[in-house]
Amino acid sequence: MKNLFAAFIVLTFSAQAYAGVCSKLTSINEELDSTFWKNANVKTIAEIPHTSPTHDFKEFDIISDMLEGNRCEKSMIKTIFTIKTLPGQVFETVISNEDNCDGGNSYGIIKSLNSDKVIATVEDSFINCLDRK
Repeated sequence: MKNLFAAFIVLTFSAQAYAGVCSKLTSINEELDSTFWKNANVKTIAEIPHTSPTHDFKEFDIISDMLEGNRCEKSMIKTIFTIKTLPGQVFETVISNEDNCDGGNSYGIIKSLNSDKVIATVEDSFINCLDRK
């Protein structure tokens, strides 16, 4: 019983931690657009254009249509970045980057490399925090 209670507390804390991290991302800007990347609190470590979608990226239904027939397979851009207000945290985003694939709005994911978990999706360029409860 104690182990079950301890596991519940850990899961609850983890859900709150994810929500806190994601809310810090959206407090910078609710959209993953040029304004987000120009913010003084965001530091880009690496940007890799023409990236193949990651396994995590392919799991989201909204994105699977773009990848049908491999027409947008290499239209992704991967960015590794940090946030000054979240010291020690490193993030990876993989988003669509070609208008003929996404209609001019980015779609993708934001992943915490510290926990190896997807913490948000990007839909129509908006950051949507995932509920980890």
